[in-house]
Amino acid sequence: MRTWTGLRGMGRVPRIGLSLVGGAAVAVAALSQFVPASAVSSGSFYDAINTTRVMDTRTTGTTLGPGGTTTLCLLTACGAPSNLIGHLFATAVSLNVTVTNTTAASFLTAYPAGTTRPTVSNLNWVAGQTVANAVVVPIGTSGTNDGAITFYNNQGKADVVVDLNAEFTTHTAAAYVPVSPTRIADTRVASGYPNAGQTMTAGETENFLVQGEGPVPTTPEVRGVVLNVTVTDTTAASFLTVWNNGDESMPVASTLNWA
Repeated sequence: MRTWTGLRGMGRVPRIGLSLVGGAAVAVAALSQFVPASAVSSGSFYDAINTTRVMDTRTTGTTLGPGGTTTLCLLTACGAPSNLIGHLFATAVSLNVTVTNTTAASFLTAYPAGTTRPTVSNLNWVAGQTVANAVVVPIGTSGTNDGAITFYNNQGKADVVVDLNAEFTTHTAAAYVPVSPTRIADTRVASGYPNAGQTMTAGETENFLVQGEGPVPTTPEVRGVVLNVTVTDTTAASFLTVWNNGDESMPVASTLNWA
């Protein structure tokens, strides 16, 4: 199994680890990959970050009410720790955003701080539901909003939990390369894919091989992948966490949540 140097330190990334509470079958499809910036000539580049929790309104007492907003600072320009993400070069961030303790049907919108809120939603839910989604959003660029993003809740109350996993930057770190969507794992019995028959149970951790599967090459230049992960045949309210299982411990973050 190959190993390589990650953009923020040494890390083994040939597999992903998945852990959940409750039972579920899991299907994984690889959607794209990231390679060194020498593969492209311009644009924004992808810089992977060890998954880091950067906001949790449950612990800060800043639960969003109807029409409420909260702003998250991610760069030193607006007061974030200097080791969080790169300074000056960052243009956008990749987040896993979860809403919980919801009291009404509503939606959440993430957008650059200091700009007009767009008429789109990143998450939608009904009362009592916990929902997570992957969100890519530009960061603010001026004054006290430099490096910040704002979250808006439409109706009722909701707690927002945000995990940072990557930045997009003009610094030539790594490039995003799309590939044809290809299923690389499916735990359902007789699925015909890797991990067939390995339905996950409560508290279980399962390794899913990514490097060399489908369109993902075995070359060491591949530093990460974008995945579409689906759970089905669920037996309890639960969550799933996906992470690089090389030299890293499981992050305190969920990738999917369900009833």
